[in-house]
Amino acid sequence: MSRVHNLGMARDMKERNTLARIDDRVRQNKIKSAWAHIYDSELGITSTSVEGLLKDQSLVPTTVSLYDCFDFHRNH
Repeated sequence: MSRVHNLGMARDMKERNTLARIDDRVRQNKIKSAWAHIYDSELGITSTSVEGLLKDQSLVPTTVSLYDCFDFHRNH
């Protein structure tokens, strides 16, 4: 919320580019591990192990696109 006053300004666009999260393998693996804890180990989303994976970057265990739902990186 500290950057709300910049909305719509050139600085806002610059910050959106420089502060954007990178969807790299590390982030993807954290999400997959969190899913495993939640669905396979039947732990809650607020469990210590899930929070330990996600909290430092304020991540949530969701995918946001169809691309994330399929493993396009596999060699067929």
